[in-house]
Amino acid sequence: MQNEKQKNNQNKKSEISIQNEIEQWCGEHDIVSIRINVGKGYTPDGRWFSTGAPNGHPDLYLLPGDGVIIYVETKTPIGKLRQDQKDFHAMARAKGYDVIVPRSLEQFIEQLYKCPTLPKSFYDRHTN
Repeated sequence: MQNEKQKNNQNKKSEISIQNEIEQWCGEHDIVSIRINVGKGYTPDGRWFSTGAPNGHPDLYLLPGDGVIIYVETKTPIGKLRQDQKDFHAMARAKGYDVIVPRSLEQFIEQLYKCPTLPKSFYDRHTN
């Protein structure tokens, strides 16, 4: 069980640090993790750009094998989903994709192993 200091440190983590921990864990467990940065802005020379990902697209998507894609929207312990994120998640789930919203590495692992689409080959690789 976590002590009070560990809980306070966990609450101070940024989304980026949680994403980094998840990506590291995925790399150690043979899961391809791809980070998507959604945004728009201007280049230093004044040209407008858009990253091309739709609004609400999750922070990461995972390729655990067997043609499966799992979307991951990381949030801090107090972070809230925006409406465009909720809409994207609903659309993805309606198409049969898993979408998880972890607030820590521990929640990510717990939620990942509950994904109905996680391929049997993943379990086979990691339970021996």
